[in-house]
Amino acid sequence: MKISSLNNRSIAIIVIFTFIIVFACVVLFSLANPKYNAVATQTRAERTSIAYTVTNSYLQTQSALPTNTPTLTPSPIPTNTQIPTPLPVLSTCDAKILNSANLFAVPSTAGKVLLAFSPNAKIRVMGKTEGFDWYLASTMNDTVGWVETSSIKIENTNCEITNAELPFLMGINNAVFSETFYGKYRWVDENGSPIQVLRQALVFNAEGTQKQAIVREQPFGWLETFNLYTSYVWGPNYDYGGVRFWDDGKNYYEIRIRNSCQIELIENGVSLEPPRDINNNTVLCYSDKINYLHIWVDEQRYLRIQLNEVGEPILFTLPTIYQGSGIKFVAQNSSMNIQFVVISQ
Repeated sequence: MKISSLNNRSIAIIVIFTFIIVFACVVLFSLANPKYNAVATQTRAERTSIAYTVTNSYLQTQSALPTNTPTLTPSPIPTNTQIPTPLPVLSTCDAKILNSANLFAVPSTAGKVLLAFSPNAKIRVMGKTEGFDWYLASTMNDTVGWVETSSIKIENTNCEITNAELPFLMGINNAVFSETFYGKYRWVDENGSPIQVLRQALVFNAEGTQKQAIVREQPFGWLETFNLYTSYVWGPNYDYGGVRFWDDGKNYYEIRIRNSCQIELIENGVSLEPPRDINNNTVLCYSDKINYLHIWVDEQRYLRIQLNEVGEPILFTLPTIYQGSGIKFVAQNSSMNIQFVVISQ
């Protein structure tokens, strides 16, 4: 046992001693041979030089590149493109006439009669205006006109009648003002006091003196050429009534329809010429019907007036048109019940 342990220890000592001698020889050989030492040093130097060259070249290249300065390009201002409002689609609701009734060319009982209906006659209702007592209707033969709502019974209550602005139903283009007295605008007298609106109509009384009805808002602006459509009912024993327009506070024109059914043009309170008969007295001025009045001025500065769509319009030549305060209705010694007003350009 002792001999075996001694032999193992001797072998280990011999191995360690041999390793030390070999390592010492390698170190001495390396120090004694400068060739191998230079190769190692040169290799490290070359690697350092290559790394520096690559890095410096990258930095020089980057500094040589032009600076990418952002340019502020103004964004185009979006165009305020107005999408046109689609026109209403007229309805075709079946209806019948309750009693005898007329089909009128305009929404006025004094207007031209297109057709007289017998009771229970069949028609189609095409449209209406909110708060307005008329239907746009068509016969079975496609004759289109106006019928009072009180004369019609809708047969199919589930049929939805087209509700549209009055100018559209009347076929009037370029309307700048539309009023059926359903609370859209405020009307006052010359003192600024509110005027009564009764059953979707403007009603004012002039007892002995002239009275004016003025719209508070004036959305139609200044117009050199225009069409004005309106309808009205006189009270009994009236003196005159009419329209005063384009008042600038001092100057105005006033179109008067007298109880003799004559038309008179007034400028600043003075009659420009003697009153004119309406188509040689073939047109009546009704006090028990809704009269229809059309006034227009064209590019040639002609003022034309037509009552109840009968006969040729009366023509006046105007040197100028007063523009400013808007439109006023006037009456003297009478009540005036106005059904609607439409102004187009």
